Amino acid sequence: MKITNFFIFTILTINIKFAAFAEKYVIISDVDDTIKITAVMAGTKLFAENSMQSNAFFAMPTLFKNFSENNTSSVREIFYVTGAKGPLAYPANHFLQVNHFPAQTTLASQASSNKFNIQNGFHDIVGIIEKIPSVIHHNNQNQPHEEIDPYFPIGTGSSYFNQKINDMILNGKVTAIKQIMDSDPNIYAILMGDNGQLDPDVYLKISAMYPNRTVTFIHHIYAGPDKNIINYSPGETRKRYEIYKDQIPFFTTADLAIQFYKMGFISRENVTNILDQSINALDSSAISSSKTSEQVEHNQKLFYAPWMSGCNGFLNTAEWDRVVFNQVNDDNELLDKISKIRFDISNISGCRPQGN
Repeated sequence: MKITNFFIFTILTINIKFAAFAEKYVIISDVDDTIKITAVMAGTKLFAENSMQSNAFFAMPTLFKNFSENNTSSVREIFYVTGAKGPLAYPANHFLQVNHFPAQTTLASQASSNKFNIQNGFHDIVGIIEKIPSVIHHNNQNQPHEEIDPYFPIGTGSSYFNQKINDMILNGKVTAIKQIMDSDPNIYAILMGDNGQLDPDVYLKISAMYPNRTVTFIHHIYAGPDKNIINYSPGETRKRYEIYKDQIPFFTTADLAIQFYKMGFISRENVTNILDQSINALDSSAISSSKTSEQVEHNQKLFYAPWMSGCNGFLNTAEWDRVVFNQVNDDNELLDKISKIRFDISNISGCRPQGN
């Protein structure tokens, strides 16, 4: 364990050092279960219910805006990569609009004729090639698994076709992201995904193709084989819900904001604001005429819902201490705030450590 932690810390240190000298910072983010509450792998009913809604994880739009606006010394760009192509990408586009994610125009690629336009700032949803992911771009200046299970709530009933679906999604996302990376050698990419589907495998490939030009954050939304820890794959073939050892887990936007701050992507004022908003949203004692119990319950669901089984395996482990707590252990104000957020979420019944 000590060797693994040292390795991850070394990777993180290298990434921070390289990021400090980048001319262009680019977020390349998955949508479902990364920034949008979708419950893709939580069962057909929950997936269908959440797919019809447009709920973002709490403060995620604010984090993206902060990143986009901190552009005094470098260009900032954001790409949203989704497994849906053409009109099927419309729900992702609608989600980004209604949640006010950064939206400053610019075509992502001319590689396909499958382009259609949506107004209100999110102009371009572009299919890179037939049957592979779309990229929504906003500008501000091997086999992946031992199991042959589908990465959809509903499988085909055929291991052969399930594997074909997996390969199509993985290779499609790699192709889409590769075009972004190849467009400018000065890009330093912040890769964001979740551990529910193929994002860890996609980003492992991209990181190998572009060494020292990426850092990967994985939303630990689903519990791995051991539900009480972060499950790091020991090799290059992972089991479902595992992540790779050079990928950085997060559970809340607050966790991610701490990392963004320490890497210089956002300011201390930005991270403080996100932490304060989170504390206020989770505070059930603040119920008043302007904040009902229903509103508090709604806010809590933007942080945690029972299907988010990865909560306990991150928030209540030494891995949270290493990835989040230790990043600000020299800043008492931030330390107190992030610790309160962790405490409040961990006290929601489904995220409590076993035995409590």
